Amino acid sequence: MSASAESDTTNTPSPNSRSVQLKTFLRWNTGGQIGVKTDTNGHLTSVWCKLCAKHCEQVIKDTKIRGQAKSDVQKYICGTDFITKHNVMRHLGSAAHKTAIEYEKLCSGTDKIIDLDLDDDTDSNNSKPHFEIPLRQPTITKSFQDMSNDAYRKLLDAAYTLAVDGLPFSHFKTLVQVMKNCGARLISKYDNSNRAREFVNFLADAVREKITNVLNSVTCFSLLTDGSQARKTGSEKELAFIKVIHDGNPTFLCAALCNIDEY
Repeated sequence: MSASAESDTTNTPSPNSRSVQLKTFLRWNTGGQIGVKTDTNGHLTSVWCKLCAKHCEQVIKDTKIRGQAKSDVQKYICGTDFITKHNVMRHLGSAAHKTAIEYEKLCSGTDKIIDLDLDDDTDSNNSKPHFEIPLRQPTITKSFQDMSNDAYRKLLDAAYTLAVDGLPFSHFKTLVQVMKNCGARLISKYDNSNRAREFVNFLADAVREKITNVLNSVTCFSLLTDGSQARKTGSEKELAFIKVIHDGNPTFLCAALCNIDEY
């Protein structure tokens, strides 16, 4: 049976350790992501997480964990002698471990985690955790491109919300900060009002192009306008709609908001 195990020369377990045999640990189905050390009697003396140890800097930086959660992760990065199935499974389901999994996928260029177990013919007394090397160059460029596209999509969503709600561009930085606090990975230095103005212009061009394509595909359309006049300034604005039959359904397209004083 394949297992990542290193023999320890001592038979005296730590006071904090639990008496867990290697054959019991192998039934926990950890997916080869947990490394172990055993004594000469086959009892576990310590365990660690291979993925979190491999990507420890990224895990600590990206998850921004604090307090007891950070201490728990560091135990599985350096190795812990407090071994229970509950603690091991809790670590495998933690946000820090999931971050390590994402980085492993990014480095390996695949959506599957490479089996980290050792080969059957490897001497367990001299074994060390190893990682299978892909036959082809990992598609790091595509992975980073996907992450970049996702970040831009979130920034565009924030800019669209800003424009629809009629908020000033200066509020864009606040919206971006809220998304970062919720765990979104965004591109740095893209949270200022100038970037918000660029994003809104891109969205406006896309909306105009979509309206143009719809109008080119119909045989007729009708115009509807609705205006309002401010009491203090007396300025009057007209909102122009275009009514068309699109995909068999009546559809209203918001075409423009016009200031009548300019005409």
